[in-house]
Amino acid sequence: APDVPLSYNHSLFSVVIGVTSWVGTNICEPRAGQTMVVSGAAGAVGSVAAQLAKSRGAKVVGIAGGEEKCGWLKELGLDGVINYKTESVAERLEELCPEGVDAYFDNVGGATLETMLKKMNNFSRIAFCGSISGYNTETGQQTMTVKNYEMILMRRIKVQGFICLDHLADIGSCFEELGKLLAEGKVKIREDIEEVALEEYPRVVRKLYRGENTGKLMMKISSE
Repeated sequence: APDVPLSYNHSLFSVVIGVTSWVGTNICEPRAGQTMVVSGAAGAVGSVAAQLAKSRGAKVVGIAGGEEKCGWLKELGLDGVINYKTESVAERLEELCPEGVDAYFDNVGGATLETMLKKMNNFSRIAFCGSISGYNTETGQQTMTVKNYEMILMRRIKVQGFICLDHLADIGSCFEELGKLLAEGKVKIREDIEEVALEEYPRVVRKLYRGENTGKLMMKISSE
């Protein structure tokens, strides 16, 4: 994209981040009078999705781990923030969303998804973007079982998985909306850029799976 920092083409204006956030938010259908929850909300995808939902009028609650990440979400103006490392997600959802949840942008799967299923309203929507809670299993297996699965039936919840590559035809509409929000100051980007040698890749990428990055994690190996 023109007239933005070069790194934004690897974050906000990339297929992996920008389009993923936009498509998942469309699945969630956030709007005024409804509540959307985003897990992994301080990450590159989650933070954009949360801000998109706010721009469309929804009440937005973000879930993240650690004071720094939660502080970033508060700076973004979310209506509520849950620190899953120090707080009970279920209890905080009761406090922040007494009206229930109409949409959930799921980046983590696992126990957080199981908790969310019991909080969803009738005819709510879930965009299943990722399940990072299961990526670091010692067995190497990523098979995920889900408690409270029957709530999908009881609450008539629409759950949709999606891959950004299926939506390349919409990239123009996506970048148009994101560009307008960026110009209006309604979307803020945080990038975690490490200037290191290529040999440092294994160490840097582990930050992603340990939840140690805030925003888009990138390596800068040369100024040229």
